[in-house]
Amino acid sequence: MKGKISIIYANNNVDPYFYYPPLGGLYITSFLKHKGIDASYYDFTIIGKWRKKIHEIIDSNPDVIGLSSNVSNYFNTHFLARYIKSFNKDIKIIVGGPYPTSVPEKYLRNKAIDAVCIGEGEYTFYNYLVEGDKANGLMVKKNGEFFLTDPALCIQNLDDLPFPDLTQVDLRKYFHPFQKGKPMSSIITSRGCPSNCTFCFHDVHGYDWRARSPKNVIEEIKWQVREFGVGELAFWDDNFTLDEKRAEKICDLLIQEKTNIPLFPPNGIRADRVNRGLLSKMKQAGFWLMVFSPETGDPSILSRIKKGFTLKQIEKVARWSKALGFFLIFYFLIGFPFETKENVQNTLNFIKRVKPDIFLINRYYPMPKTPIAEEYNLTTDEGRDFKTVKLSKGFSKLIYSAYFNFYFNPFNLWNLLKQVDKRNFFLSFFRYFKAAINNLGRKFDYSLSD
Repeated sequence: MKGKISIIYANNNVDPYFYYPPLGGLYITSFLKHKGIDASYYDFTIIGKWRKKIHEIIDSNPDVIGLSSNVSNYFNTHFLARYIKSFNKDIKIIVGGPYPTSVPEKYLRNKAIDAVCIGEGEYTFYNYLVEGDKANGLMVKKNGEFFLTDPALCIQNLDDLPFPDLTQVDLRKYFHPFQKGKPMSSIITSRGCPSNCTFCFHDVHGYDWRARSPKNVIEEIKWQVREFGVGELAFWDDNFTLDEKRAEKICDLLIQEKTNIPLFPPNGIRADRVNRGLLSKMKQAGFWLMVFSPETGDPSILSRIKKGFTLKQIEKVARWSKALGFFLIFYFLIGFPFETKENVQNTLNFIKRVKPDIFLINRYYPMPKTPIAEEYNLTTDEGRDFKTVKLSKGFSKLIYSAYFNFYFNPFNLWNLLKQVDKRNFFLSFFRYFKAAINNLGRKFDYSLSD
């Protein structure tokens, strides 16, 4: 088949309070170009007039269009596939990403979608262009039935991959609420997660943790700064500090090379995989913001979701982080089907103890094929994508009160104002607070009682 391919990330279905360069599609585009394929990438989240752009893409006669999808752009991905086929039914459409990997059948039921990539996409997309439906790592359909091809192996030597093709996007259009440098970009230095959190799924990168060499990481950072003028960098690893010596070596090289740009880990780091010495080294290397995601402040819930560390460990690393001058963000989940009002109150009390600069409470979202979702039968294929939690008035009142007491406390506001770019503070604060409230106000199917 080979030929020409265009990869598209459809608009998100919700207005994000942050948006980063989407590395998955940019890695695949770069990989295909290095294989001699005519490949291009379009991030519709930052492209305003998407209808004009999609017609330009269709008129360029690609043989294949790849759609990069996850939960946040699920509906728009389906719409875009149908829209493309309504103008050119000969274009093959393959979908990839975290959610398609988890529930490929949901995508293949769309008559406009021809195949779904299962897992990491670089080799699978290329092999699909060469071998068609026979390539490993696919779910395809024939005569109305779905078939899995042989599984594709995860990429072991990540240093072999070319850097993501950042020429395909305008980095100036990406942002996060408390941004320090412009333009902002992304990097991922490892793939995979060996943890066993019962609410999380590992379908794309798997449980096998694989890491790039420190030298390769620094080469990319220098390349991004030199070629694109990157002024801030997000480290998107699930487990940047899993190998503490490797993380320290990366920091040593950052200090040695004097990159001097703000760095931060939006996915957070594990409280049991970092020590004070490493945190200090990260601070020297340019990390200014530290993220932890304990998900709960209740010890029984922490054990139930199998996070693998204790509240005491989290409190300890929070103290270290504050002493070293990090801007501290904590993320929590509320709404597990076994959670009580007392558990939620314990989480809110924990937030008061650790005193983060920012915290955000997301609602538990039962991802298919995860232990909690399967144990409580929280997924459905009948007309809806998820059964999710409806917080009772008692739960919601607790959380709304915690938000207002925290974010409208003059001391907390002043502390935020001292640490972030004052020119963007009020817009950033509005985006973040709006997201915090919206996370509690969507439509749900099952309820938690008081």
